[in-house]
Amino acid sequence: MKKITLIIIILACITLLSALENAVAPKMVYIQISRDGTVPPEGTITFTCNLVGNTLIKLTSNSPNCGYFPVHGSGYGVIYADVTQLYHEVNEVYYNWQPANELRFAVVYDNEPQYANFNVFHTLGDGCFESSAGIEEFIPLAVTLSSFTAVYHSDQVELQWITQSETSNAGWNVYRCNCEAQEEALQVNPELIPGHGTCTEPQQYSFKDAEVETGTTCYYWLESVDYSGSNQTYGPIELQIPEDGQGDPPPVDIVYGLHDAYPNPFNPETTINFVMEQPGKANLAIFNIKGQKVVTLYDDFVNTAGEPVSIHWDGKDSNGRDTGSGIYFYQFRTTGKTQVKKMVLVK
Repeated sequence: MKKITLIIIILACITLLSALENAVAPKMVYIQISRDGTVPPEGTITFTCNLVGNTLIKLTSNSPNCGYFPVHGSGYGVIYADVTQLYHEVNEVYYNWQPANELRFAVVYDNEPQYANFNVFHTLGDGCFESSAGIEEFIPLAVTLSSFTAVYHSDQVELQWITQSETSNAGWNVYRCNCEAQEEALQVNPELIPGHGTCTEPQQYSFKDAEVETGTTCYYWLESVDYSGSNQTYGPIELQIPEDGQGDPPPVDIVYGLHDAYPNPFNPETTINFVMEQPGKANLAIFNIKGQKVVTLYDDFVNTAGEPVSIHWDGKDSNGRDTGSGIYFYQFRTTGKTQVKKMVLVK
């Protein structure tokens, strides 16, 4: 049987929150998983998890608050598991998981076992996890840039770029030159343009450069900088600056609809943006992993089109109570269109 190699790393931390009413707050494990750099489709990944030293204490991908979802455009998906659901098969009681306990995950892809001995254990303190699966190194995906454009209008150049995914992206620098020699280009942004860290949904950026001469040709480069200081360069793109009085080109396209929450993961606050293509009724609501509505953040008529609407969520439900850590969905509805995205609350 041909073995399929999967890369697995820990994506987030286990946290313990105060119980809401009599419910046991989740202690979540998030595991990043890929198959030869591609996203395993939804429905193809299952797993079992047991407590090392006692195989009768276990959970599965069908347990509450457990499962898998693909992160499209990223090359990986995410296994999520609530270890408060560890269940003793003989005694028929839930096990009180302790931070020092070692867990073993057995991952199955399309009914084919991938790992019989993938262990996750508490070593880093503050509830964080690391893997003992023998993976030597995980190389993050590069920033996936889907567009990079420049237009000249109102006596300045407006650069706009869109990413499809980002990994540990601290921010951006913009470079300009009057020739195609990148080594001669000068940085034109006075400070780092903030990135979106790690995300798997499209993000839109813009920068305006007013220090240009008419009647010239400019070349622009983008540099993404990660949190370790490593960088990656995109470009160049060429733009002819017209002589005075030659008019403005059409504006850069706007990304309509629901944008990614930022920050994500978050603790305990995040911001969600959306852009209406035309005026109309808009509804933005938060749902938990069970599909229950947590809170409605926006339900009103939007009079403007093409302008971002920013909505802040403080991590509280409709009754003003703090929500627990875990995966949440934010749903954006307009006339004839619904969009849903995922986000993770980690405390």
